[in-house]
Amino acid sequence: MTTGEGRRECGLIERRAHPTDRRTHQIFVTAQGRAVYKRAHAAVGRREAELEAAYTPQQRAVVREWLSGVSAACH
Repeated sequence: MTTGEGRRECGLIERRAHPTDRRTHQIFVTAQGRAVYKRAHAAVGRREAELEAAYTPQQRAVVREWLSGVSAACH
């Protein structure tokens, strides 16, 4: 099972035939998927705040700059 298929089975996304190209499908996030995303996004924000609490704003800026560089190198 693919990751997308698992998300579809959980009701987080749905596949629909493309309206003009029968060879492809489009993927849409469902209302349930949007709700799960909102909860996860909030949880991640809270955890980031907990992890960053011990650092100064300057230290946080350095870490974010480094992580942005790592992310850019991966693409």
